[in-house]
Amino acid sequence: MHLLKKSEKYWYRDAFKMREIFSVLFPYIVILYIIDCISYVKRHDFLFVSNFRGYFKLINSGLCIKSISPLSRTFLSRNNPVLFTSSGIYLPTSKQHCQNIFYRSEDFTFIPYHDMDTFEIDGKRVRLNHGNFINPASIRHAKHIGSFIQELKDSKRWERRDKIKAFLDEANDFGQIENHEKSFVIPFFYLKSLCIFLFACIFIILPTVVYANHSVYFNFPIFLLVILLVYLTIIIISYTMLGKIYPEEFDQRLNTMLSVILMPVAAIHVLSYLTRDIYANFDPLAIGRVLLPRNDFQGLLRKELFYIDQAKTQHDPCGWSEFWELRQKSVMGLLDKTKIDLSELRLPPDKRDRSAAAYCPLCYAEYRSGFNRCSDCSINLKPYE
Repeated sequence: MHLLKKSEKYWYRDAFKMREIFSVLFPYIVILYIIDCISYVKRHDFLFVSNFRGYFKLINSGLCIKSISPLSRTFLSRNNPVLFTSSGIYLPTSKQHCQNIFYRSEDFTFIPYHDMDTFEIDGKRVRLNHGNFINPASIRHAKHIGSFIQELKDSKRWERRDKIKAFLDEANDFGQIENHEKSFVIPFFYLKSLCIFLFACIFIILPTVVYANHSVYFNFPIFLLVILLVYLTIIIISYTMLGKIYPEEFDQRLNTMLSVILMPVAAIHVLSYLTRDIYANFDPLAIGRVLLPRNDFQGLLRKELFYIDQAKTQHDPCGWSEFWELRQKSVMGLLDKTKIDLSELRLPPDKRDRSAAAYCPLCYAEYRSGFNRCSDCSINLKPYE
């Protein structure tokens, strides 16, 4: 009887210590989780993020909170950081890449294929002639862009146009994205279940026990062991899936695993880490066709067609118009496959303000009479008919 009381005394003492430790650690766990939810989106990047219900939205450029949901997934994409022509490539200058959302020939540097002396892939960057860099969205995208530039460099001039067209059409093939999504339904389901369970253990069960004075009746060692087992299971499944998703990108797999291992709370968002760069080689329009609601996708499509129309009006002797002609054909092919009428995209928006006399054809902001240019997009307004 004396030994039993002594063991109970040790049990209550250990439970009290564990409660004190986790009462101190829990706020830091919450802070780390919030930090993991924060992301910075560059101006020319497209970040597709899902919420609790699985619907996707497009995050604007800047600092943002992606989603606190353990079920959230993110996909990062970027318009081609290099414009291909039959005679060479256009690389964006730092001004165009960081500031200008439009495509202007004076903001690009032209490099002929015969002037490409050195060419190498350095992580997320492609380096040309030592002083010129291409900055794709990810390691996978860098290898994809780099290998295609090398292919064009080794090809005959008359072959390059067809290869560029095939490259752009493949980037807009949303059927590949749909098939890819279907092939990972089962492993993603298991990961989602584990992530939900881990989220519930850390952010529901743990604070309830610690802050509700129930820790004396709670077996912390068993609870921590369960969390550890779930965490290790997530790591093992994620490592296996990375080998299937990125079979040829060891650096991509290594970076993803280190992100989850070095900050264990990130395991709750492991789905986002796995899928973030999975479609980096595809055009943002193709990704938007699969993930976004129809109205949001039409808005993205309408803006891209506007950018193409603006770029085609410019002239450059090195083949600027050639790329935008091929780009427009590729986008129009996507338009036909989605069965969206081009005239539907050209329609003015419905008036939200009866006093509005004009609207911005890019962002659809409304203006009263007396205004000629959009203050956000710096383009001429169109009057309501």
